[in-house]
Amino acid sequence: MSEPLGATLTDDGACFRVWAPRARSVDVQVRAPEPRKVPMVRDARGVFEARVPGVGAGADYVYVLDGE
Repeated sequence: MSEPLGATLTDDGACFRVWAPRARSVDVQVRAPEPRKVPMVRDARGVFEARVPGVGAGADYVYVLDGE
């Protein structure tokens, strides 16, 4: 995998990546600056990714697999 997994800061927010090859869907739920759930896009290797603007260092987040 060329890009790191987890949360990586970008110029305008953060990029979230997680490897979950058996999951049908993954969302990232961020709690700051305002609470929101963002659907992640799956690639052929089972890595899900979402870019979330406005998220900074220290923000709380969780991954939600298959809606749970």
